[in-house]
Amino acid sequence: MEGAKKAPIDHQTWNRRYRDYMERIQTGEALEVGIVLASLLRLQADKDLSFGERKLLDYTKTLLSKELAACEGITELQAEQKIADFFNGAQKITHLKLVKNS
Repeated sequence: MEGAKKAPIDHQTWNRRYRDYMERIQTGEALEVGIVLASLLRLQADKDLSFGERKLLDYTKTLLSKELAACEGITELQAEQKIADFFNGAQKITHLKLVKNS
């Protein structure tokens, strides 16, 4: 996950975002699913997610957790925690960079 691109904040309509997210998810690539997850988490920090967005957020978390659990031979719960730790750590780093540059 270290080489993952920064997920842009997307200001498109939900319909367009949804289509883009689904195209990425349907590739079957863990990196693409991770990009969707990061984008939704970033969007969640800016606003309340709609029902559809929350459902897609849960779906991407589940997909990524299953993939990580299978690759690393850990439980899905452990994988979920690793993913949460990763995104929480990335959020803290971003916050520190913003504070430092202020």
